[in-house]
Amino acid sequence: MKYLLFIMFFFICSQTIFSANYSVLSSDTGVSAKTVGIANIYGFDHSASSVFENIASLYSISSASFSAFETDFLLGESKFFSYSAALRIGPGVLAGAIVQNRVNDITKTGTDQNNEYTPIGTFNYQNSTYKIGYQIDLSKNLHLGLASSYYQNIIDTTTGSGFNFDFGALVEFEKLSVSFSAQNFVKNLVVSYTNGTTEQLPTQIITSAKYSLTTDLDIFGQFKINEIGEKYLKAIAMRYQPDFLSKTFYLSAGWQEYQGIKSINNKFGIGLGLELKPLNLNFAYEKSDYFEQDGQYYVSTSINL
Repeated sequence: MKYLLFIMFFFICSQTIFSANYSVLSSDTGVSAKTVGIANIYGFDHSASSVFENIASLYSISSASFSAFETDFLLGESKFFSYSAALRIGPGVLAGAIVQNRVNDITKTGTDQNNEYTPIGTFNYQNSTYKIGYQIDLSKNLHLGLASSYYQNIIDTTTGSGFNFDFGALVEFEKLSVSFSAQNFVKNLVVSYTNGTTEQLPTQIITSAKYSLTTDLDIFGQFKINEIGEKYLKAIAMRYQPDFLSKTFYLSAGWQEYQGIKSINNKFGIGLGLELKPLNLNFAYEKSDYFEQDGQYYVSTSINL
């Protein structure tokens, strides 16, 4: 009965947090190829990278975990990476991480004597997020976590910084797991810039579920609401991890909606991975948003001790 009430709490919370127009989180790009391969459905990657998704998912780490993820966008112009580490300490798991997106040599323009735009130099852009958090178990099937986030944006000579907090919960049944995460759940905390402007951090409420149809086939679903479009973003996925290969290999596929500049768009992705214990290698592919690039490839690795 208490787990039923907990799921109801997930649903009520996801209904009651509203939205406004703020910026996109860097972690929306994806923080592991394993998660990208299931349409960025959060809460079911039990490596150190869970600190970016749902920190409650760290419960399965028995000793320590290390994760690394790198990719690039816009034909290599935009560099993206995330690194995370987790260590079981006391009754729970302590985790820390960084995710960063960087673009160098962006053209800076000005106007000439004819009031026409002309290049006058270049500048760099860097968006970084640093996280630290702790996960605890309330019971064998109920896990909670809390993380703090420090944000830093550098745009040419202007720098902005701010902080907020994430909450995560995960409840597990025999075949069903339900994940709930609230990122930047403290309202009215902002990123303050050196030029005197501010930017409010977007709150994201994500409710997702995994159901095991068989011992080697899982299906996933997710509803996400963020403060950009005031609409739920849906995602569905599946992952096949055959028993006859001792679950050392998996294939996954998923479909997701995401917030574009002016509308909600959607894309399809696939993933595959080797889970060799303790080393895990993950690969993913999805359709690119960039018109000069057909697809986007992702690679990540993790070590779970």
